[in-house]
Amino acid sequence: MSPPIEEFIKFLGPRGKLRVRWGGKSAGAKEAHALRQLAPELQARSVPEVLALLRSKSEWVFEELTQGQAKELGQRATALGLEVSTEFPDAQ
Repeated sequence: MSPPIEEFIKFLGPRGKLRVRWGGKSAGAKEAHALRQLAPELQARSVPEVLALLRSKSEWVFEELTQGQAKELGQRATALGLEVSTEFPDAQ
């Protein structure tokens, strides 16, 4: 018998957010291309579609990540020239 899902989620550790920003400027093709590499929900969209979506935003938020997931995704975002910050309210 497997453990209840609540125990498994607790085992994974605190869940938090990774905020990806593009430096206070309007998102351009470079930022759209970078985010399409990071966010699965943007990969199926064209660059013009992603640009239209991002022009109304100053950041993209990945939610419900483990600390390991946030670290790996943050490293990839930084390598693509984006700024990152994390929020883990339940971390100790």
